[in-house]
Amino acid sequence: MRVLHLAAKDLRVLRDPRMLLFALAMPLALTFLFGMLMSDSPERAPAPVPVAWVDQDASEASTILAGLLSTSTGIELRPMGRDEADAALAGSRVAGIITVASGLDASLREGGSPEVSLRVTDVNSGDAGVARATLGAALSRLTAAARAARASEEAAAAWRPFEDDGAAAAFFQEGLGTANELWRTPPVTLRLTPARAKGVRTPSGFAQSSPGMLVQFTIFNLMGAAVALVLERQSGALRRLLTTPISRSGIIIGKALAILVIALLQQAILVTIGQVAFGVGYFSQPLATAAVVLSFSFCLAGLGLLIGTLAKSENAATAATLVLMSVLAVLGGAWFPLEITGPAFSAVGHLLPSAWALDAFHSILLRGAGLSDVLLPAGIVFAYGLAFLGVAIWRFRFEQ
Repeated sequence: MRVLHLAAKDLRVLRDPRMLLFALAMPLALTFLFGMLMSDSPERAPAPVPVAWVDQDASEASTILAGLLSTSTGIELRPMGRDEADAALAGSRVAGIITVASGLDASLREGGSPEVSLRVTDVNSGDAGVARATLGAALSRLTAAARAARASEEAAAAWRPFEDDGAAAAFFQEGLGTANELWRTPPVTLRLTPARAKGVRTPSGFAQSSPGMLVQFTIFNLMGAAVALVLERQSGALRRLLTTPISRSGIIIGKALAILVIALLQQAILVTIGQVAFGVGYFSQPLATAAVVLSFSFCLAGLGLLIGTLAKSENAATAATLVLMSVLAVLGGAWFPLEITGPAFSAVGHLLPSAWALDAFHSILLRGAGLSDVLLPAGIVFAYGLAFLGVAIWRFRFEQ
């Protein structure tokens, strides 16, 4: 009972308005900010590059080429006359001019090189690169369709000769159109998928920012408990506690219990607000979430007691807390998911309890992990707490 009274005395720090600022207001504000910045909003496609189209051939082949370019998302084709196109390029209303010279249809039928040119003001610009790549792809497709049409014409002529060249040309143009239509629905399609194990997702949005800020600012609030412990030792208050009926171990347990309760309350509030305000699915697996919160709170109780034990002054306790918060937050993945870092950075991060706590939270939020699934990371976090608590008890002193 005396242990509880001692812990209740230390919990009076909760009445400090500054506690509300750093324990709730700041983490919630940063959760919202980082959650919006890292949200999975669909990326806007870049605007197509405007390109003038000058068709001097006016044939079936040039019509097909214009259709291929028009269906591309890379460029916006604008039919113009030669003079109008030159003026548009000079006035920067278009990024380039595609000109189809006369004889494109005949050149394709004869297997020659089509005379299609692209004129731009800056060959090294991004718009020029887009236009060049788009035109190249369209010409490759048109040339392949022309080969198929020529092969069809030759096969038809071998079976029954054409009456004249006009009939042969008409057959070629019909074959060119048919081959182009067949390109619209190719028999084989390529689908690109990320090389990632099934069911593995990278945390983003509030699923990353909510547990990340929870971990960071729960560590931050160890500062108050550590500083209070240092001041009590310097003033002799801890030494005077030994004259009361409470035991030495009871004093240590009472101090650690106060830190544990503060961490539990802060996490419980942030978890609840994260669920209600930001739609983060902590409550989808309440037992798993509770296990992670409890293990991390225990870990922080040991860490807070260790900082307060080793620090020689108030400034030292403050500096140690800030340094540890930064290291545990950055390397542990509170600011960005470790999934997007290299294996070396991730391996270093997982030397810290914060990385394991965030792994457990992400498993719950992204993969619906239950209690049995988070026992390993929660157990590792708890083991860190035992180590911190053991060292703190070993080095604990009742006076400076």
